[in-house]
Amino acid sequence: MPTPTATERQMAVREAIRMRESEEDPYYLAKTMLNQDLSLKKLMIVLDKAETLLEASDSEDEINTELAAAIATVYRVINNTGKTTSGAAKA
Repeated sequence: MPTPTATERQMAVREAIRMRESEEDPYYLAKTMLNQDLSLKKLMIVLDKAETLLEASDSEDEINTELAAAIATVYRVINNTGKTTSGAAKA
């Protein structure tokens, strides 16, 4: 399934907000969308902090290698392209 564009995602969030405010959410789709959007925002904060921590470390130990691989995986999923957008994620 293709990933929604930023515009499509914004439209979906706006519609979900409208649905919840109008109490037009009998199947909890809007509630689920808003919950997922909030979860993604929180996870992006964690990802940013993990990247900062990794960049500050000059260690080459296994945990840093695993963290770099996990960050790269997150970017592949987010971008749905298989490419990373961050220098730290390329490690």
